[in-house]
Amino acid sequence: MNYILFLLLFLPISIAEEPAGVATTESTPTAEELLEALDVNLQSDTRTSTVSMIVNDGQRSRTFSMTIVSRARTHSAIEYQSPKREKGTRMLKVDDQMSF
Repeated sequence: MNYILFLLLFLPISIAEEPAGVATTESTPTAEELLEALDVNLQSDTRTSTVSMIVNDGQRSRTFSMTIVSRARTHSAIEYQSPKREKGTRMLKVDDQMSF
């Protein structure tokens, strides 16, 4: 759904703006081709994210901030940035094995 919204917002701009002096010899791509190209562009071998997670246990809420670095779908590392008590805690996942 996000891809469709992205396409609706930015596709008219990208189609309208062609480099000057460059003639297009290809036909207009189909929606399926555009979505496939978008998937390829959004996927990478390595990713780094900073995320927040709110845990609500019914009595109180706690917010955890963490940095996640991943390579492919098999390797990832997570390091907590906050709260202070959890800061510096790291987890490593390789294939299906997780280490703390």
